[in-house]
Amino acid sequence: MHRVTVTLEPDLSSLLQSRSKFNRRSLAQEIIFLIEAALAAESEGNLTIIRTLMMAQGGISAIEPPSEQ
Repeated sequence: MHRVTVTLEPDLSSLLQSRSKFNRRSLAQEIIFLIEAALAAESEGNLTIIRTLMMAQGGISAIEPPSEQ
């Protein structure tokens, strides 16, 4: 495992702490989840799956669904 230290603005730190508490994760687990979700979202096929999982877990509910084409 590698250790990474990051300095966050107070607003971002507060948001991450609130999300981690809401999702019943440690702060580190929440950050890892968000990084993994962002990396997986790079593949368009995974984007719909990630939206569904995050909404089902009570995560970000403001994610816009893909537009119908």
